[in-house]
Amino acid sequence: MEQTYSPPTRTLHTIQPAHTNEQIYLWSESSPWRPLELFLVNHQIRSETQKLISQLYKTNSMSATLDIFAKGATYTPRFTYLNLGLRPQSQLNLNVNLTILSTEHFRAHGGVTGFAFKTLLNFLSRFIFQGPTFLDHNPKFRTTGPFFIKTLNLQVAFQDDYTPATWPRTVHEIFRMVKGLSMLDTAHLYLGKVRVSADYGVDGECVHREQAWAVQPVESATLKEEDWAAVDFHFGKAWVKKYAS
Repeated sequence: MEQTYSPPTRTLHTIQPAHTNEQIYLWSESSPWRPLELFLVNHQIRSETQKLISQLYKTNSMSATLDIFAKGATYTPRFTYLNLGLRPQSQLNLNVNLTILSTEHFRAHGGVTGFAFKTLLNFLSRFIFQGPTFLDHNPKFRTTGPFFIKTLNLQVAFQDDYTPATWPRTVHEIFRMVKGLSMLDTAHLYLGKVRVSADYGVDGECVHREQAWAVQPVESATLKEEDWAAVDFHFGKAWVKKYAS
């Protein structure tokens, strides 16, 4: 009922395929995910499998894990855990392990938000609307979204021995952007809660920082999807309009 894979160990720079709408994305590999073909098995196995899938949903156990290596403008994503019982428009938890090998694209410059956040927001939107097959620009199987992510867990780690002095500021920017996502007026349509944690070192001491935010209902949201889109941060319907319509 599940698939597990080893995480990426390095960033991989590949040429973006044609006809991909110039999305901020560096394709690394085809998605290994495919849906369970229950109608091809006998009735007893099919019935038992459907019961098991239903139990996964009832116990809030449906999840996926995505590992991302980030170095400069190069991003290498790979799913390391997938539930085979994932259905179109499923509700699930998404765990993202982000390993940063260089921080320059995560830091604000001259008041402009780091470019990396556009890429990560694009990854999130692609997953919401395309599911695990978003890793493949021409998948054999498609999963219809939008999916609802009950909890988005982002775990941040560093493998950057050259600029450790930038780690605290980078973590601050990541937390700021994740909090901003929770305050977006359309985020409640796709997200229930966001949580981010980071482990890094400062002056030889290990630091652990963690925080979670419930996604704000539309009447309490203070940020607008259309305002984000105006500065090229596309999410929700704005992402669909730009990339999938």
